[in-house]
Amino acid sequence: MKISKFQFEDKSLEWRLEELSLNKLTLLVGASGVGKTQILGALMGLKKITEGKSANGVAWYVEFETLDKQKYIWQGEFENKGIAIFFDNESDSDEDKKDKPKIVFEKLWLDGNLIIDRTAEKNNFQRTTYH
Repeated sequence: MKISKFQFEDKSLEWRLEELSLNKLTLLVGASGVGKTQILGALMGLKKITEGKSANGVAWYVEFETLDKQKYIWQGEFENKGIAIFFDNESDSDEDKKDKPKIVFEKLWLDGNLIIDRTAEKNNFQRTTYH
C-alpha cells in the first residue's frame, strides 16, 4: 500500500495537519519541535483506528493505492469528548465502552465509488465486484 495524501486533525489537542502529499520518497525534515514526530504519530494512529480503537476528537482523510493499483479514499471522524486522550485504553469493561468516543462518520471509496458510509446511526455497505 502507498499513501499519496494524508490529512489529520485532533480536536481534543487542537492540532491539525493540513493535506500532506506523499511521493515515492518523502522526508520529514525540520528543527526540533516543529511536528515531525506528531505527523508520524498521526499515521500510526490510523493503524490503531483500523484495529477498531476509538480516537477522541480525531478526524482523518487519506488517499492510498494498493499494489494492484486500486485507489482508495478513507475519511472519518470520532466525537470529541473534550479530553486530551488520543486513543482508548485496552479495557473492554462495560463502563469503559460507554465512555469511548463514538464514530461521527466514516466513508470509504474504491476507485471513485462509495463502498462504505457509516455513522453512529447507520452502516451502509455497497456490495461491488472489482478485479
